[in-house]
Amino acid sequence: MTTTEKDTLRSRLLDERETLIRTLRDHREERLPANDPARDAADRGDLELERSLDHRLTLDDAHLIEKIDHALQRLEEGTYEVCEVCGASIARDRLLAKPSVSTCRLCQQSKEDQSHAPLSH
Repeated sequence: MTTTEKDTLRSRLLDERETLIRTLRDHREERLPANDPARDAADRGDLELERSLDHRLTLDDAHLIEKIDHALQRLEEGTYEVCEVCGASIARDRLLAKPSVSTCRLCQQSKEDQSHAPLSH
């Protein structure tokens, strides 16, 4: 991967990070109190469901920020193109498509297969 491509990826990662941080900040500012006495039980239930979904999205965004920070660190260390699981090279097209990845396609597929496998008793 060329220096120009790495610089482009770094910029993309930083832009995505900033967007996620803004989104998290906006979510915090939009939250309304769930215990508003003027709300009926159905409104409070709807609000609780919305808060639960919002919380899940917030966790997902926070996790993605961590992945982006890790990718930026790997770029600085010179280990960005190396799979953290097996040590193989991560395909250039994979990194360009999703700059925050840290595993090759095979290791990612293996991880996904394991997470979808039925539990044994």
